[in-house]
Amino acid sequence: DTPGTGWDVCRRELRWQSPGEVFAATVLACESYTSRRVAEALKAASHCYDCSRACVSSLGWISAELADPIVNQLLVSTGTFERCIAVAACAVRGRDPGEKLAEALESRDTFLQARALRAVGELARRDLLPLVKKSLEETDPHVRFSAAWAAARLEGNERANEILIEVVQSIATDSK
Repeated sequence: DTPGTGWDVCRRELRWQSPGEVFAATVLACESYTSRRVAEALKAASHCYDCSRACVSSLGWISAELADPIVNQLLVSTGTFERCIAVAACAVRGRDPGEKLAEALESRDTFLQARALRAVGELARRDLLPLVKKSLEETDPHVRFSAAWAAARLEGNERANEILIEVVQSIATDSK
């Protein structure tokens, strides 16, 4: 990389581990479609939840022509973080990741599973409702909440509504 280029500046600024820098770096990495740059942007995105959201937002902001090849690679990654970014990017873009969404619902990684459940609701994948309903009984609160949100959005499920109320009440109680 030539010193002073946009990528050089973004790369240097990633040390701040801040969402704005992650967004800009991800956009430039995708525009160059250089796997090393994309890997650096993803590594920076893994620093915090807000950084991962910035990465997903950048994948939603750029053109499908730039985003789709990268999202496709991330969907088949062995890393759960990469797959989570891909599922979230698909949801943001309104793009159905197909069988990869069902696979993510079955993941042992609760972060990926919770994000996949939200994507089911966002993408209106009613065919995955049996897996969503099964997840209503999970012990992880993020998974349960995401399953409840998806079930309530897709069918007005009474059990899902009860779980959502429980979560809101527990948050209200914890904040006192």
